[in-house]
Order: sequence, then structure tokens, then C-alpha cells
Amino acid sequence: LFAKYLWRQGFIHVPDYCSSDTPSSECSTHCPSEVLDGMTATEVLNISGAFSLLEDTYWTTMEDYGFSDEEMLSALCSIGHPGEMFSSAAPYDPIFWPLHGTAERFMGLMRVSHARGITSFSETWGYYHNTYNPSDTHTMCDWSGIDTDSFDRPTCTGDTSCSGHKEDDTLPFEGLWSGQDGLYTNAEFYVFTSPFNEELPYMYDSLEYWEGCGEIIS
Repeated sequence: LFAKYLWRQGFIHVPDYCSSDTPSSECSTHCPSEVLDGMTATEVLNISGAFSLLEDTYWTTMEDYGFSDEEMLSALCSIGHPGEMFSSAAPYDPIFWPLHGTAERFMGLMRVSHARGITSFSETWGYYHNTYNPSDTHTMCDWSGIDTDSFDRPTCTGDTSCSGHKEDDTLPFEGLWSGQDGLYTNAEFYVFTSPFNEELPYMYDSLEYWEGCGEIIS
């Protein structure tokens, strides 16, 4: 996840295209020296926000095992072939669809369990940023006017979130079901996808039983 964050900030570059005979070494992620511009690994990790995304004990433990910032940055820059899931084109990856369906099914299980009083689950809408969470950097980068073929980096600002994440932000999806008469906000879509909504045009065969896990709730 943090490698993806470095990519969004312009540190990591990914080839636009690779033919079948392109050497593997030329068809993988890397952090060009032109982008690093003489910065040390520690400076890059600091500027990109790595030190605020992982607890201090993580970095201390890393040092105790003799793993340096240089080795960490090298590993992050060289993650291989990320595929479509690395970008906003993730829906082109077939894995995207069962992944999100599974996430929705888990959410349905939590909503039903909460209604039964089995577990506590806050359904109050909010966008709270965790302090130590590599998947939630609360940073947005503006690529306007940046030539993506250059080594220029975007302007990034912290303590913010992208449009579309808030309760009243409107989703652009149409034709989700035959009775849809307008666009939904996030809050309205959450209500619509409730497992208790009898107008929901689909359902999962079970929320409580998962093959391979057995009975979760008795």
C-alpha cells in the first residue's frame, strides 16, 4: 500500500507499456534518480509521510534487525509488476470484482449482527483518519499541469480527502437497478444496499456461512 502512495506522489514510476519481449528489469516499478534529486532514503520516507503512517516501534524494530531506510526505500521502489490494481483502473482487473463483493458481504454480516445485538457496529457516517494506517494517508496530490512523462512531482497536501468520500457526495452511477430515478449520495447508497432492504435487486446466499470457514454465527 505504501508503494502505491509513493506512486501517487510521483516518486515511483511505472512503464506505460511493455511488450512480450521486454526484459523484466525494464518492465517494473522504480524510483528514478531524477525524481529523488539527491535526496537520501530517510528524506524521501519523511517527505512522503512514511514515518507518520507506521508506529515508531516499527522503525526501531527495523533498525534492530539491521534493516536500513535505504533498503526499505529500495524494496518499496521495486515491487515488480503492480498491474491495474495499482491505479484507478482497478475495475479492469478481474480480481477487483470478487474482492469488493466479499467486502460487501462482510459489511452485510456486520450490519445484521449489529441489528441482532451480537456485535457493536457504528453506522454513523464519518471519515476519521487513523494515525497509523498505510491505506489512509489523508493526502491528496494535484497532477494538474504535470507532464506524466517528466520527472516532475505533483503538489500534495495533507489532512484532506478526495471528493466522493463524504456522506453527501454524489456517486456517478446510473442504471444500478430498474427503479433508480436519480443519482445516489454515499449515505443514500448505503441505505439502499442494506441487507434488510426488500427492494435490493440481489442477495447473497448466506451471510453467516462461508465455505472454508464453517459457521461464523450460530
